[in-house]
Amino acid sequence: MKNNYGNVILITGASSGIGKAAAIRLAEIGFKVYGTTREKSTQFDKNSNENLIMLKLDVCDENSIISAIETVIQKEGRIDILINNAGFGIAGSIECVIKSCQS
Repeated sequence: MKNNYGNVILITGASSGIGKAAAIRLAEIGFKVYGTTREKSTQFDKNSNENLIMLKLDVCDENSIISAIETVIQKEGRIDILINNAGFGIAGSIECVIKSCQS
């Protein structure tokens, strides 16, 4: 596949939702996709594309981030595209949410 960006993609938060859909579609069209999830490696189904590899990565844990990046670099030599899709939610009154974020 010829493209302007490169072929190795790292997608955080690829175990569900938009991240999962993007990972599957990009792998289908020929990109080498490393999807990440906080949980142990997620397998989508028996017919999953060989271009899609799931890694464990918690974006709130620096060691986890380093380990996942090192794994991709070791296998591919580079990361061409990062899709930073992982997120988390905080619920509560604004006073409590602000306090918890400042500690």
